[in-house]
Amino acid sequence: MKNCIIMASLFLAIAASSAGYAQQRLDYLGQAGVGAVLYRAPEATKLPYGFEGTQYVYSEKFEEGTLRYNDVTYSGISLNLNANADELHIMVPTSMVVLELDKQWVEWFTMGEKKFIAAGGKNRFEGLQEGYYQILHNGEGMLLKKHIKRITSMKLKKLSYKIKNKQNFF
Repeated sequence: MKNCIIMASLFLAIAASSAGYAQQRLDYLGQAGVGAVLYRAPEATKLPYGFEGTQYVYSEKFEEGTLRYNDVTYSGISLNLNANADELHIMVPTSMVVLELDKQWVEWFTMGEKKFIAAGGKNRFEGLQEGYYQILHNGEGMLLKKHIKRITSMKLKKLSYKIKNKQNFF
């Protein structure tokens, strides 16, 4: 009988603490709002060694922009396009951690005055490979630019990469 009372007390204590934890988590998600969806992405992969140049489209600096992700438009997001891996990265404002967004949910984004679309996922364009394209002209016809950066050489003694820029137009 004594063992039953101890087991019942232990069960109630665990259940009460679990309910408190679940309530804290729900409160956090409520406070974080709809933007929390963006910050559930995996951390972006970093190049393992030093490199000359940048893997990002223009510079290492993240630019404020607008993003259409999973049918929701977010503004004031710190964005950068990794042209080496063709990945869209965002920076978490509170921790400065860089995350990689899932391409299938990205529709379009802006970095400063530049606008980009994501081909693939929700946007299917005949003749275009999946990836991110800068919109240079959007009117009767559309002119797109694909930024590509590739590692062109590697120095084993210094463990460093050299990254070269290339553009394709569509």
